[in-house]
Amino acid sequence: MVGCQAVADTAVDCGNQPAGTTIVVEAGYVRVDAQTVYLVPDPQVAARLQGCLLPVSTAVYHCQYWPANSLDWSLDGSTLTFTNRGGMPRGTDNASIKPWTKIG
Repeated sequence: MVGCQAVADTAVDCGNQPAGTTIVVEAGYVRVDAQTVYLVPDPQVAARLQGCLLPVSTAVYHCQYWPANSLDWSLDGSTLTFTNRGGMPRGTDNASIKPWTKIG
């Protein structure tokens, strides 16, 4: 699941949700091989987590279609870095903005 939780006032981030409210943005499965992570959406999982309706549709309250995406990855100690080599549409890739750090 990819979720979003606003950390500021409403209308600032995360789809105008009140601060502290988590919304499901994407739901599905993560598949990984030696170099690439694949984000594979599953409408059944989205329906269960979001409460959206099936079948997938652009109609109000229905689950939306999300294409599968992929990112290359590398790990250096506790630093995980994603690189978008075209597997994720431009403008939707928030994962490769900066390296991720393990905190637990």
